[in-house]
Amino acid sequence: MPENPNNEPMPPAKKPVGANAPSKPLKESLSEFLIGSFKEQNHWIHAIAVGFLQEGPGVVRVKGQYASAHSEQRPEPIVFVDRAAPKCVVREIDCTIGRLVPSFFRLSTSRFVGLANPGDSISPLDPSEFDASPFNVSPFSAGTLGAVVQVGGTGGQQYLLGSNHVLAYNGRVQTHEDIVTPGRLEDITGGSKIGSSFCFVPLDHTTTNSVDCALAQLQSPVPTQPMTSVKPIPFGTSISNNPLLVSSPIKKFGRTTQSTAATLNIYSWQGSIDFSFGTFDFDDMLAAYTQHNVFAAPGDSGALAFDPSATTRQGVGLVTARAYSFDPSNQRFVSYIIVMCRLDNVADALASAINNANNGATSFNGNDLEFYFLPNRVK
Repeated sequence: MPENPNNEPMPPAKKPVGANAPSKPLKESLSEFLIGSFKEQNHWIHAIAVGFLQEGPGVVRVKGQYASAHSEQRPEPIVFVDRAAPKCVVREIDCTIGRLVPSFFRLSTSRFVGLANPGDSISPLDPSEFDASPFNVSPFSAGTLGAVVQVGGTGGQQYLLGSNHVLAYNGRVQTHEDIVTPGRLEDITGGSKIGSSFCFVPLDHTTTNSVDCALAQLQSPVPTQPMTSVKPIPFGTSISNNPLLVSSPIKKFGRTTQSTAATLNIYSWQGSIDFSFGTFDFDDMLAAYTQHNVFAAPGDSGALAFDPSATTRQGVGLVTARAYSFDPSNQRFVSYIIVMCRLDNVADALASAINNANNGATSFNGNDLEFYFLPNRVK
């Protein structure tokens, strides 16, 4: 009889996905199922992903109907379940998903929330009264300047890279609005103007999103020579047989937590993220299960995570959101979970956003965007 942490028998499998059965890659099989009626009926599931985790106080490994030997070198499905889910719901999740995959990790978590903080920060400067915005924009917020983006090669236009939920508020910040540093959270009158809002990749309630990003046009061009070039890691479109899917060291420099390091160990994250202007579904994201390591905190949204082990800097993704993970009793905090949008997806999406902002006068693609760290971002 298959086992699960609640010692409940599992119903017979209908279409098993296991070592002895034809199958799609694990995440695709799980995703295909969860985005259907089961997830619609089960709002207790915040997200799903695949990754490299180890059993521990907050990581429960559930054996499925067709359990196989676990290998730390092979990514396994991860299901993020609301910490308030009743035991009967957790039992249902274990049994239902256990019929689909040989095994999976179950984490008890909070909701995932964007890391704009309602030092080293940027924010829009709303021209309205300081206490109320007609555009429904928080008058006091702060995020992180992720990188300088240059488009079109040497001498091309330069932009500041940040999160949509920091720089654009999904369109609530007006085009050409001043972007200042430090942000309004730290300087009530607004710091020095460094650019103006230019374009963003809209977040859509009707579909899944893959990036949370925006650009501000740099007020004065800066020479790229003293800056460090960073190339997006090309993760590709499929997680199966992808040699890039390994536990990898990452670093980032953020407004709140400054220079921090962690391990990228969760891939193809799919779930919902709460922002001040609504909740949106995402897919194809990355994440880090960091235990008590505070890799990112509110105000770090937009920070660019990179692989510090590479000879040439390789960009991983933009810090977007965070959740908390708890032990099975839901009484003890065990880990932060930091979600990031992939930099290669950001490049492609921003190229289209730039073309749209230029009314079709340009035809850039993701390869035309060059990313540069400011000198203090690679310590």
